[in-house]
Amino acid sequence: MQNKKNMTNINMFICALIIFLFTFLNELSAFHKTDIPCESDDDCPVSIGIKRFTWVCHKGFCAKYFL
Repeated sequence: MQNKKNMTNINMFICALIIFLFTFLNELSAFHKTDIPCESDDDCPVSIGIKRFTWVCHKGFCAKYFL
């Protein structure tokens, strides 16, 4: 009985760890590409309000770069 309870706790911990890691890794990706074509950073939109990200030209498309 005790062995089954420990195994359940381990499984729940692993599931929670996987969910946390995927969420964390998704947020770590610095560039979120858009379909806005650009040649330089000046061609990209300007963020207004909270400056959590900036727009940069990345491989010919504007992308949000999270600070």
